[in-house]
Amino acid sequence: MKSPLPLRGFFCGNLYDIFECLYLSTKDFYMKGLLYMMALLFAPAITAQPVVYYTQVAASPSTAYNYYTVMEPDILARDAAALLSRATGQTFSVKPYRGETHGVFLLLDSTFTSGNQESGLVQQSATAVVIRARYVTGLSYALYSWLHDRGFRFYLPTDAWTHTPKIQNLFAPARDTMYAPTFKLRMFGASGGNFAVEGLDPKQQFRTDWFTFYRRNRMGSDYLRIDGHMGEKFNLAHREEIEKDSMILAPVEGVRKYALSGKIDPTYARGVQLFVRFIVNRFKAEQSGYPDYLPFKKYMSVDPGDGLNYCETPACKSAFPTLPDQMFYIAKETLKALQQEHPLAGVSTLAYSERTDTPVAAIPRGIHTMVVPGAFQTVTTPAEMLLRWSKKTKEFSQYDFLNIGVWAYDQPFFNLNQYAKHINYLKRINADGISMESTQSAFASGIPTWFILQRFADSTLQPEAAIQKLCKDMFEGAAEPVEKIFNLFYFSEAHLKTQLDRPAFYADELGALIHYTQQAAQVPNVSEAAQNRIFQLKGYVLYLCKFYELYHHLGYREWMDKGLVKRTELADSLLRLVWQLYDYRVLHSTQINDLLKKLTADPDTWNYRKNDYACFKGNHRKTIERAFDTLQKHYPYQLHNYILDESVFQTLSTSTADSLRFITQDEDAFKNFTYAIPLYAPAACTVTIRYTTGKNRIVGNERKPLARTAIESDDYRYMQHYESLTSMDSGTVVFYLPSAGHYKLHLAQYQSTPVQWTVYPGASLFYLNKKALPHNGILLQDEPTSPYDNAYLAVFKPQKGNAGYRLSHYSSKNTVKIFDGKGALLKTDEQKLPHWLAVENRQGGDMLYFTNTVRRWPPVFYNTEPYLFFLKKPGLNQPEIRRPF
Repeated sequence: MKSPLPLRGFFCGNLYDIFECLYLSTKDFYMKGLLYMMALLFAPAITAQPVVYYTQVAASPSTAYNYYTVMEPDILARDAAALLSRATGQTFSVKPYRGETHGVFLLLDSTFTSGNQESGLVQQSATAVVIRARYVTGLSYALYSWLHDRGFRFYLPTDAWTHTPKIQNLFAPARDTMYAPTFKLRMFGASGGNFAVEGLDPKQQFRTDWFTFYRRNRMGSDYLRIDGHMGEKFNLAHREEIEKDSMILAPVEGVRKYALSGKIDPTYARGVQLFVRFIVNRFKAEQSGYPDYLPFKKYMSVDPGDGLNYCETPACKSAFPTLPDQMFYIAKETLKALQQEHPLAGVSTLAYSERTDTPVAAIPRGIHTMVVPGAFQTVTTPAEMLLRWSKKTKEFSQYDFLNIGVWAYDQPFFNLNQYAKHINYLKRINADGISMESTQSAFASGIPTWFILQRFADSTLQPEAAIQKLCKDMFEGAAEPVEKIFNLFYFSEAHLKTQLDRPAFYADELGALIHYTQQAAQVPNVSEAAQNRIFQLKGYVLYLCKFYELYHHLGYREWMDKGLVKRTELADSLLRLVWQLYDYRVLHSTQINDLLKKLTADPDTWNYRKNDYACFKGNHRKTIERAFDTLQKHYPYQLHNYILDESVFQTLSTSTADSLRFITQDEDAFKNFTYAIPLYAPAACTVTIRYTTGKNRIVGNERKPLARTAIESDDYRYMQHYESLTSMDSGTVVFYLPSAGHYKLHLAQYQSTPVQWTVYPGASLFYLNKKALPHNGILLQDEPTSPYDNAYLAVFKPQKGNAGYRLSHYSSKNTVKIFDGKGALLKTDEQKLPHWLAVENRQGGDMLYFTNTVRRWPPVFYNTEPYLFFLKKPGLNQPEIRRPF
């Protein structure tokens, strides 16, 4: 007689036998029912332990120090077991696969075929979840895609920032799902690296936590990665040969000699072939050590290296029309040799700095170009540069930067909305994806990284909705004030491209961050985990305040100059906080340490490579909380909106300027300069621009333009560029904006050429999402007596209290005048607060207008929206403007 009890496969050992024996031996109907119910009641406590099985592989020395170490199957299995244990309430164990049929399986399958090296198949049935892939990259991508579909979210490094769903039935529904990435390249790397810290993190858990975060969010590449510069490595390896044969490298400052940054002379065949053999030998060594559970690393870098020193000899100029053509000639020679070793091998190079533009010659298949459009190039706009490459080759990607330490010092400035549109654009032009040089700071880069990697996987994911869900998952009832914090961090361009070294939030913004953080901390009935995350925000806001005081606070700058406060003490205090926050991954501590230690009295004290940092172990929460609690009295809060919606731009566009004049300055200092000015079109309209070029003061390449006038829509579907190739020239260009929306006007001068643009906006509204005007490169505000409307610029009045502004430096004289909407001059109280000038508050419209006679000293307005508007001049005949919020 067969037992009807659903016990087999759940019960183990003698307990199953006892229940089955009793069931079969009794004849009493009610007793059978009782035994049946007892079996169901006790089943959860006595079920067999669920298991995650994995394909066992031998660890490879070639992956010991790179990202793919954390993708080995046993590591994936342990992570899956820990995550599923928390989600189901069961305890999952981990075992190598030996032919079992029940459980969760992570299996490498050499017969698995797909058009993508990172694809994986998830087969879900009543008793098993089987994940199969040819390579561990596919296994990892499929595993975390499946976990994402089950509700897991990995918002930041460490499990403190993991959202774990409750899963009742792991094996339902039964279905097969193939997972594969849309983009072939989705990589992030630590700018400046990360290193072991004596006494605090000798085994580099910091790096492991970030690798785990990247892996869980499906970072990866179809071809593993694209490497960086190779020229310096060649020069180091072949220094002896180069010193014996000076023809190998191009002249450096007119002399052929060894230089680490030297570039190969492409007209010297022996030098080219020496480089080719160097790359081929590296390829052979690399391939011999790679394990078969990783996909083929297709591309070998042939990038010539950082810096200049390209070949400018008559022979080079005669043989190659452009610098990029020199580089691609060497790439082609190397490609031919590599493909004799392996037919699928390829080479990669960067389009970077002086060689960012496309070459004249055709690019064969097998050469991957990683374009660096957003920095170090003065050819065109980033979007148009990528478009050029999309027309030149099918094998290209973008290299970009995310708040790297040497530029941003772990400040959180980013625009998620714009980057989402940028990712759409990359997809539209068939780019392989992005390799991002990034800081490793939870709030400066972690949350943008999380969103970008999720957006790669799901093109429908909207930034606002994603941040709202993050806040609800991580901060529970305190979600609303935290969302306001993240709006300041991730949805504004107020601190992007400001021309300021080490940009920072201003005092009024810091007041808002402190206020919202305190609001979050005071929400009742918030879990301990959420409170801990709020504490991390407190520590980060404290860092932002201390950073502002070190570099931008006018009072502190005056006190430091007068010897009342020591800069070294401020730097030491800031560094102590940096290391106190180390265990939370809030800051990229080693990188910030190396940047700040030079300001301390004894930089050697802050050498984490040799000094014992054990003093920063442990819980510093009370110290940080006490310091945070003192901030509010120094940074008061005043209500204002940081993000404006479409209704504001619609309202202001009815008062848009009639004409504007923009003029370049500092041409000799900058040589090449570009600035982008946003504009809003309330409907399809026309923008007319007249340009005039002066005499260029650098005699350059005749093929290069002297000026550029371009407009691009924020989704890059509209892009119109006009170049001026002639000095002492003038002309008129007309842009027909096809629809309502936001655009940017890009104005550029090249080769130290003075340029003037007269802009007739039509129905469009020009504005800046900035706290202040740029003070170098271009004049966006005209002289007070100018006939053009941008003699005056407009800002909103504060919603509450008096308007006020600070100057560029504590010793600056006030050259600013403030007017109301009717053109009446308003009084300014220069004595009310040091370094802050209060403006008379009059009844009337909601806009203030200002002029400035010294445009190098732009005012920074406080307690109002961080926008400057180009409107009609104020006057008696102008209607009063009311804010629509």
